[in-house]
Amino acid sequence: MAEELGGGDYISLNLYLTARGARLRPCEMPAAKVVDFVLALAAMPDPADAGSTSNADPAPVAKRQ
Repeated sequence: MAEELGGGDYISLNLYLTARGARLRPCEMPAAKVVDFVLALAAMPDPADAGSTSNADPAPVAKRQ
C-alpha cells in the first residue's frame, strides 16, 4: 500500500512481473485509479540514476486499455 504524501488517500495493489508481461491486481479500489498511479510512478526518474550515462530503456510496467 502507498499513502499520499500530505494527504489521506492511498493506493493498494499487487503488481506481478511475469515472463508473459505485467499483471496488475487492484485491491478494493477502481482499476483506473491504480493504473494511473502505476503509470505516473513508471514515468518518474530514478534518483539513483542521476548522472548515469546508460541509454537502456526502462522495463515496461503496464498499459492502459
